[in-house]
Amino acid sequence: MRQLGLDGLTRAWVANPNTAMGAAMLLGIWKGFPFYMVMLLAGLQTVPTELFDAAHIDGAFGPANTALRVAPVSPARERHQPAARNHLDCQLFDGIYLLTGGGPAQVTTTLPIYIYKTAFSTMDLNLASAASVLLLVAVVLLATLYLAITRQREPANGR
Repeated sequence: MRQLGLDGLTRAWVANPNTAMGAAMLLGIWKGFPFYMVMLLAGLQTVPTELFDAAHIDGAFGPANTALRVAPVSPARERHQPAARNHLDCQLFDGIYLLTGGGPAQVTTTLPIYIYKTAFSTMDLNLASAASVLLLVAVVLLATLYLAITRQREPANGR
């Protein structure tokens, strides 16, 4: 920060409980940005060019505005779904664990980090297994909810 002339921002970001999670989130954004951009680009390349032309005619000027507005429309429900919505994913175990190890004051301890530390640091495999099952149930519920929402917005495709 000093080399960039930002002396006012020089502090122990990771050691401060108030800023540690924000620093870990910035690490995740920095680490995942190229992957997410490639996935979004792949998703946008699957959209027919006619939709981009229609968005331009309807008043979506500029590439960013056009990309945000382009969405296939379901004829049966008249609902919109962004073209690249199904291409996003988010995982951040390794970054947080390597950056803070779950500290300071446990503010960056997420459930996967808690499971790992419980299983391999305290060797309490029963508690780690129970927490893993809870994580599995939470992920399955969220995935089911996500699939239910996206299936409602998909076109009928003649079915």
